[in-house]
Amino acid sequence: MDVYSNSMSWSEVRDLFRLWREENVRKSVEVVDLWERTLQKKMHKFGDERLLVLEQVCVAALDCNRLEVADACLKALLAEFPTSLRIRKLKALKLEALERFMSDQEAWQELCELYLLEQDFARAAFCMEELILHNPHSHLIHQRYAEIRYTQGGFENMELARAHYCLALKLSPNNIRALYGLFLSATNIAISAKCTSVKKKENNKLAKWALKEINNRYEEQCGKSNEVAALEGLMNSLQISPIA
Repeated sequence: MDVYSNSMSWSEVRDLFRLWREENVRKSVEVVDLWERTLQKKMHKFGDERLLVLEQVCVAALDCNRLEVADACLKALLAEFPTSLRIRKLKALKLEALERFMSDQEAWQELCELYLLEQDFARAAFCMEELILHNPHSHLIHQRYAEIRYTQGGFENMELARAHYCLALKLSPNNIRALYGLFLSATNIAISAKCTSVKKKENNKLAKWALKEINNRYEEQCGKSNEVAALEGLMNSLQISPIA
């Protein structure tokens, strides 16, 4: 560390930070130390690069559990970029570093939404899994988890989505959104090249049942079958669309 901090000018440190960013090197201890010794007082010279440096230092500080440094960087970033999705992701990383109480369902929900804003669906799904552990009888949580897995795509995620749409319907048979999701996920599984003949038959059966139930609900509401209207725009309605 001394070879870095004691012999380098601020411009040399700046170039070193650039190199580490370009090569995706995460020298967290070194970054925080060089920031405090050299760069912090020179930020007025960085221009547009200031955001990147503050972001780099913030992540490094969280790695090192230097929360006071991370907070200072976040404060500076929020002052200039209050609506940035990248800054919201840093806030999510800070929540992780603070180790929220495992039973704090509101915190898990908030963290999930932050990850969805960044379209980090894998981490958002993990947050929903924690919520399921604490509240396994909530049909809305199962539905939300299924929607995230459906949006991720892929055969395994589609099977998870189908399973949790089924759980949501078991807990709340009137959940029309879960019926839509079950129809689409089962259909996607049935047409997948990875699907065996047994699974294909099973999922086709589920999809037909879900479609029948959807039409029954629309008949109850409209007095007639309206299959096209029921399914129109279905794909878009089930995709997770983060709101900036």
